[in-house]
Amino acid sequence: MIDYQYFYLFGDLVIFLPIWVILFLLRRDLHKELIISGLFGALAAAISEPFFLMDYWRPPYFFYFPIGFGLEDLIFNFLCAGIAAVLYEFILGKHLSRRRDHHHHWILISIISIIVLISTFIAINIGSSINSIYVLFMMLLLWSLVLLFYRHDLLKDALLSAVFFAFFYFFAFLIILKIYPEAVTRFWLLKNLSGIFILGIPIEELLFAFFTGLAVGPFYEFMCGLKIKDRN
Repeated sequence: MIDYQYFYLFGDLVIFLPIWVILFLLRRDLHKELIISGLFGALAAAISEPFFLMDYWRPPYFFYFPIGFGLEDLIFNFLCAGIAAVLYEFILGKHLSRRRDHHHHWILISIISIIVLISTFIAINIGSSINSIYVLFMMLLLWSLVLLFYRHDLLKDALLSAVFFAFFYFFAFLIILKIYPEAVTRFWLLKNLSGIFILGIPIEELLFAFFTGLAVGPFYEFMCGLKIKDRN
């Protein structure tokens, strides 16, 4: 009999962690991007997950923090953000270099934008009946537009990161459903969602992956004033 209690932890440690480790081992130049992007992802989990538990899903936790999220959430978002950040560079063999017009104000713009987006996310979730996952999509899209407004050169990075991570996430989710076929019906609050599925996967999960890649893919480059180049 399948023990669904470890469904979330299994996905984190057996599906996503090995991919993160492979990226870390094969591309030493991407270590900082993997870790820094992942830390921002974990922070986002701590802020957003209490809202998701109210209207999006109710996953099983091995270790739950009474303030509204679990250890699995931190691990999942750390790994997802890191993978989404570097997948474009890894698949296409891209490398990063410093822009000549680099200024430290990009870090300030990033921090201010993130604070504003987090505040808006919380305010909308508290003050409206919109499902938190759709609010997240809006915030990720808005961040992407802000980023691309300042850095048009990162458009390709953003779009391909979105596509690559969405495909990766899709196949990762299919593997998880092979092992835990009832996971979606058990843990997602389907009555609150669109009811659209692709091979048993809620469309919201794939949109989450797409918008995550769109926002996180070029995030490190933007914040650190870097650009994409083809070779070292």
